[in-house]
Formats: sequence, structure tokens, C-alpha cells
Amino acid sequence: MFRTFAAAEFQNTEAKKDNNTEAKIAVGKSVIYTARDGITDTRSGKTGVVKKIMDDGYYMVRFDDKLQPLMTKITDHELVLILRVAPGLNSLSKAVKEAKEADITAIYLENGTHDEKGEIVVIDFPLTIIGGSKDGCIIIGGLLMKGKKEDDVNVSDLTLRGSGRNGVCGSHYVNGSFNGASIHLDNVSVENSGWSGVYVDGTKRNTMKNCNVSHSKYSGLAVGSGGLMTISGKDTTIQHNCTDGDDDDYGLRTSGSSSSIHLASSLTIETISKNNGGGGNYECRGTIAIVDNEGTIIPIEDDGEEGGPTGGPTGGPTGGPTGGEDYALRLRF
Repeated sequence: MFRTFAAAEFQNTEAKKDNNTEAKIAVGKSVIYTARDGITDTRSGKTGVVKKIMDDGYYMVRFDDKLQPLMTKITDHELVLILRVAPGLNSLSKAVKEAKEADITAIYLENGTHDEKGEIVVIDFPLTIIGGSKDGCIIIGGLLMKGKKEDDVNVSDLTLRGSGRNGVCGSHYVNGSFNGASIHLDNVSVENSGWSGVYVDGTKRNTMKNCNVSHSKYSGLAVGSGGLMTISGKDTTIQHNCTDGDDDDYGLRTSGSSSSIHLASSLTIETISKNNGGGGNYECRGTIAIVDNEGTIIPIEDDGEEGGPTGGPTGGPTGGPTGGEDYALRLRF
């Protein structure tokens, strides 16, 4: 399942060893290269293979995409060990298990179909999942983030399709309270989910950037008790969801008084949430707000055309937060 890159696919460059990964990184291992804070480099976030370890403690790495040699100081960069995963049956769930056992924090999914048969892959530790491309890397199934509240799970450049439940879910109810890792989706498509496309509750650092959520049976994006999702990116779309026709489902939905959706200043509800069935393009029992360039949150005024006022705890068909919390229970896992 896991293989290294072919040597012909890469171009040479160097990066200094990081003490935390020295014991794991060896010749032939796949790595992701990350420019450290304050350093701008187009190769940051790219993957490659360690070809040689120098006597002075430097790694020789060959990168894909015909990358040019580094032009910045070698000491300004670091490497992180990754698993590179070929498509196949249960390829993602097996990779998540192996990454956790080996204390690896990043997975690269090659283009192709990673078939989980519509089942949910549970992630309960900090992890980065990178796909080969949004159109080329397809996961048949969904993701459920558990873990600790301070953890982060990053997912980018892939499509989640045909989950039997939520496409992406951030919810972990333990000892009477919601916990679990925060979700960060970047250039991800979530399609044909059996429940909501994306659902979060109890965590407030969740982000979506340039994501597309479509053809979910329930709501496109639903935020439950104590949750916050921040959306950015001009290519964001929440469309053609609520395929079951239930009036309690919406394109965008905050289902309780403590739930929130924040939109970057370049976005509006009207530009991202369109052509959804059920109750319409949005419904708010919590807050839907725009964040301006200075970070100020500006509540959106309700136009009376959708299912409840924005920026307030009440409204919609059930008349208040109680109905919203029931809805949250319906979509938790």
C-alpha cells in the first residue's frame, strides 16, 4: 500500500534535519517539506523522498512537480515524515491506523479511489491528510474527528463522496460535554453524504477554505451546540443539499443558540449557499456573521426569506434552541 516516489520524478534540493524527526527519517522515506515561520517558499507543503543523509547532518531530498532547488538558507526549513498511500480498499483507514501506531502525523493519498465502502474513518489524534488533487483523489466514505480539544486535523486537496453518515463530522461527546479535534478543510469537496455534508459541535477553531459541499441528504453545513465554523475562499460553494426535502434541513444551519458560522469578508450567504432544497439556503438559531478585514464580526441582517433570524438564538420552524439541540443529537456521529 505504501511506496516511495520514483527517482525520475524529482529534482534535488537539501533541507536540514529536525531533531524531533531524526530517529524516523531515513533514506527512501517519504517526507513533506515545510517552510518555517517567516519563510516564503513555493515548495512548502510539497512531498518528496529522502535520497541521501549527509555526513554533516543534512538530508538530500528529491521533490515532485519538477521543483527548483532551494534558494533560501538551509536552516530555515524542516521535514516531517509522511505515509504515502496508494488507492485501494480501506486504504485510508489502514493508513490512519498505521500512522497512529508509528507516531506519524501526515498522510499523502495518491490520486485514485480510496474505497471505505461508505463507512466512517475515525481520527482521534493530530493528523494532516493531503490528497493528490481534489478531482483525482476520491475517498468513498466519511471522516469523524475525535481526539482532544487542542488537537487539529487538516484535510486538503481531495473529495469525500458517498458517506453513509456525515461527510465530515467533528463531534465527540464525553462525560457530559463536547470535545474533539478541530477540523481544517482546504480545497475539499464533500458530495452525496447520507446525513449532513459537514457537521461540527463543541469546537470553535474549525475552518473551511475553498470547499464545495453538495447533494447531502440533510444540511450542507450544520453547526451544533457550542460549535463554530469559519469559512473563507472565493471558490466556496454549498449547493444542492437537503435532497431528502425535509424542511428542517438547510444549506447552512446553526442549530442552537451557542452555534455559529463566520464568513470571511469576501463572502456572503447568497454567494456561497444556493439551490438547496429542504427549508432553504440557510437557517439560524445561533449566529451567522461576516468577519471583516480587521477581524470584526458583523452580524448579518435577516431578510425574512429564509428559516430564521441571523445573529439570534430563536427562530425557524421549531421556534427556539430546544429544537436545534434535538437536531444536533440527530447528527452527532
